[in-house]
Amino acid sequence: MYLLMENQHRSVPCFVRIVYANAFYICCGVAFMTLAVVSYERLIAVRLQVRYNAVFSSSRILRYMAFIWILNILFISLQWVVVKQVSRGIHLIAWFICLLVAAVSNIGIILSLRQHSRRVQPASRHPSQRNQSKQRIFR
Repeated sequence: MYLLMENQHRSVPCFVRIVYANAFYICCGVAFMTLAVVSYERLIAVRLQVRYNAVFSSSRILRYMAFIWILNILFISLQWVVVKQVSRGIHLIAWFICLLVAAVSNIGIILSLRQHSRRVQPASRHPSQRNQSKQRIFR
């Protein structure tokens, strides 16, 4: 259990410390999972572009957010049923997976944007430069 600085004189009741510890794990879990979902959502937006609205509707996003909160509350509830260390271990593994999903999604976004910029770059040259490059090809 976390020791609060205010508890040096034993002025913070035990239930406050328990609520504090549980709220910490719930909020950190929600933050990591939201980071993963937003990163994945941005990757889909970059990759699918036009079909994005069909894949991510407002109701689907609300369902994802409700699922994230419920899942984190269930993870915390596990500590009252299962051994606390096992529950915290499951929670930490879920956080690691979320960070991994966010990292892979962001790498995918970077690669997609580089690929897109390479395709757009030749078309954005000045017309005289395009004519010069065509003349070099025909020589």
